[in-house]
Amino acid sequence: MPPTFYTAGGDDGTKNPDYFLKYLDRTYCEAKPEAQAIIQLKTLRQRDNERLATFLPRFERTLADAGGYAWPDAVKITMLEGALNRELMDLLITVDLPEDYGHWISRVGGIATKLEQRARANPRVARRRSPAPPVAPRDYDGDVQMSGAVR
Repeated sequence: MPPTFYTAGGDDGTKNPDYFLKYLDRTYCEAKPEAQAIIQLKTLRQRDNERLATFLPRFERTLADAGGYAWPDAVKITMLEGALNRELMDLLITVDLPEDYGHWISRVGGIATKLEQRARANPRVARRRSPAPPVAPRDYDGDVQMSGAVR
């Protein structure tokens, strides 16, 4: 409430315009771009059908906007792992990956490329889907058997 803040004279009662402008900035200015990028980085996800080569530039741009290139490699890797799609992450469970971010990207990129080539070569097998719903047993006429039904 700017009128209340100004009427009260600000934090110290002196009606200092610098304090008032700082109050307005604090109250109405958007968050710093770095803070917004960090929030976006936390929610960024690779889509199921998105190639890593397409997703990675988007991730790295957001990482750069967040000031993340100065972060330790372990933090960058952890943020990227959290953003990868489930299929790729499932494949990486058994893989011994380097701790260096650049080498990690190279290794995971090679695995992702093989996965994507497999998907293009045999799309029916490559994409895991949720299992089909169970089929109810049928009798010789093709009717669904009703277990526990009153006769």
